[in-house]
Amino acid sequence: MQKSWDRIMKTLENHTLASPAGFTLVEILIAMAIMGIVGLAIFSMQIQSIRTAARSASMTEAGALASQQLELFQNIPMAALLDLGDKAEEDSGWDKVTDIPGVRGYRIFWNIIEDTPKDGMASVKMEIQWEDQGQRRVIPFDFLKTQML
Repeated sequence: MQKSWDRIMKTLENHTLASPAGFTLVEILIAMAIMGIVGLAIFSMQIQSIRTAARSASMTEAGALASQQLELFQNIPMAALLDLGDKAEEDSGWDKVTDIPGVRGYRIFWNIIEDTPKDGMASVKMEIQWEDQGQRRVIPFDFLKTQML
């Protein structure tokens, strides 16, 4: 009886030694490949996030610069506004083109049309342009200026 018990114990010891706990090389390689793919996906999302943040910052800056110019147009008298429109640049298609001092890359274009749509009014069309990641970006603005009473 003892011999059979010893044989059973020996078989159990051999069985547990034959399947040791741990990972095989193939399992480790598969886990590393999955981690690499996930890491690349996260890295590409981070790059896209940085690009989107930069584009958003340039649009915000352009909007603020255009808003300043619009406020200037709205607060100056009609005669001074019409004088701004008289300084034509021949090749631009616009009455006036301004490079914004101290801010690289943004240009404001405007066109002022007197007595449109009615006498005593001026139609002002303005846009701000800049280059962003190799593409030209444009924000247009239109408003009417009336003669102050």
